[in-house]
Amino acid sequence: MTDAPIESLSSLFPLTFPIPKPTTHPDLLSPNDLHREEDLLRNPNSFRQWWSSINSTREALTSLQKAASTAHLPPATVELLGVLATPVARQALQRLTYLFEAALARFPTSFKFWKSYLQMRMSYVLGRAVKPKRAGGRKKYPEMREALEDEEMEQPTYEGGLNGVVGWLEWKALVATFERAIMWLPNMPRIWIMYLSVFTHPLCPAPISHTHARRTFDRALRTLPASLHGRIWPLYLLWAESRGGYSTVKVYRRYLKVDPSVTERYTSLLLSPENPEPRPLEAAKLLLSLARKSARGEYTSPEGKSPYQLLGEWLDVVEKYGDDVGLGKDDTEKAEAVREREEQEMKDTIEAAKNQEPASINGNLIRFAGPPVPAEGQHPYDEDEDPLSDRKLNVEKVLKKDGLEVYKDQAGRLWAGLATYWIKCSEFDKAKETFEKGMALVVTVRDFTQIFDAYAEFSESLISGLMELMANPDLDDEDVAETEQELDAKMKEFEELMDRRPFLVNQVLLRRNPNDVQEWEKRVALWGDNDEKVAETYTKALETIAPKKATANFHMLYVNFAKFYETGGASGSAEPDLASARKVLEKATKVNFRTVDELAEIWCEWAEMELRNE
Repeated sequence: MTDAPIESLSSLFPLTFPIPKPTTHPDLLSPNDLHREEDLLRNPNSFRQWWSSINSTREALTSLQKAASTAHLPPATVELLGVLATPVARQALQRLTYLFEAALARFPTSFKFWKSYLQMRMSYVLGRAVKPKRAGGRKKYPEMREALEDEEMEQPTYEGGLNGVVGWLEWKALVATFERAIMWLPNMPRIWIMYLSVFTHPLCPAPISHTHARRTFDRALRTLPASLHGRIWPLYLLWAESRGGYSTVKVYRRYLKVDPSVTERYTSLLLSPENPEPRPLEAAKLLLSLARKSARGEYTSPEGKSPYQLLGEWLDVVEKYGDDVGLGKDDTEKAEAVREREEQEMKDTIEAAKNQEPASINGNLIRFAGPPVPAEGQHPYDEDEDPLSDRKLNVEKVLKKDGLEVYKDQAGRLWAGLATYWIKCSEFDKAKETFEKGMALVVTVRDFTQIFDAYAEFSESLISGLMELMANPDLDDEDVAETEQELDAKMKEFEELMDRRPFLVNQVLLRRNPNDVQEWEKRVALWGDNDEKVAETYTKALETIAPKKATANFHMLYVNFAKFYETGGASGSAEPDLASARKVLEKATKVNFRTVDELAEIWCEWAEMELRNE
């Protein structure tokens, strides 16, 4: 459509400003309306007369609008003008406006008249509202999360709305009418809710639906009593979500000071793919604060999430936005050094206070103040939980303090998450160190498997990346040689990692139960023909296992160790060492076994060895 037709359509508006009257609009009244006008002149203060006149006129005009056809109009015109596309509808709006305005001049504080008038004006400008059907009713006093969900479900769709550019003046007149209504009825929440619903209409002009809308929401909160704010905030929050950007942030921050129950919803908005400017640092700090409060019993997730699940969501954010959320390797090491120094200074202060002689005057002790202690029920300020602070998180410190020290049964996921964070920060050596440290500390096979699988996947991705780099034809010979050398080193590391897996699993099981005789035997078998490692493993096993806590057949470790020396090592290629075998068995005879039978077996095996070697 060209500019000229748009200008011609825009010239039709505004229809309701100035207020249409018979003196300015000759076609406003027909001969059939004279009886009605006479009755109203005779009874100007009769509410019932005005109400019945308005309803009868509305019914008559509605039937005329239904009979009017838009088939002869261009589709673009119908789309732009909506309900007001036909002259009959435009005249009906003016006639009803005239009647309602005349009635309100007599009854300016009538809620019934104002509500009906505003609904009529909205039906012509916004179009026909189609609300989705829902089973059951709403709670009288719902939680904010439920109120937001209900409001989202009940958001109407509109058919035949007036375009915000073509009908800008009519939209403006509608807003002015609402302003007059709240001037007369400032404490009626229904009028405010109707007014605020205008701003969420998809065709609402930008000058109305942005700054003016925000200021109107603020006015509603200032005007209505606090007991009615629960009806305004769901609309305000949904409007802020639809605007996005900094508006969402500012509005949600205000509400969270009153009610933190929608914090999880806010964090999801901050990280939403539709958000052009995600705020991962603020989301991470909010989730960390929720996880800590939930662990202390000060917060209950509306969605039923446990403290560990909240910490897991925080870890997901850290993994995805490592550079934006956490400190780098150098900054982390500096922060860790400062923390250790402060802890040591605190310990020294406490020790000095313990050793200090109590001061006294005339035999009466003087009580000196101790270190600052937070008040009961309150916690000191922590910048890691302040979403307004720009300081990044020491992820390693937080994960150890709030994760590994608390959720020991989830160590695998936490160590793998920390290593993934370092990978996202391109600190591959630090990630490798974290993987190795995690595998050396976990005590369950499940946790080990999680870490090992992540470690293997990381190694494979490095190797595939180097192979793709080598396939690049733009590399010169020197770069190709360096890349090939690095690739060989990574391949060798990966092969060594896969070869170490049985030993690492065995270490995990031994950390879980160092008195497990069978696992020590498996470790001996893993070394195969390496006599030095076999002897070292036997020696360490006998030093580690507590005889009274050992599993079955503890005595067989001594017997097999003695046979190892007797047969010349695991492969049998070395010279038999009967002296060492006798020392092992002699030491076994002095062990306080759990049963006498095990000691008897030692003596029998010793005797048989002597007989075999006479």
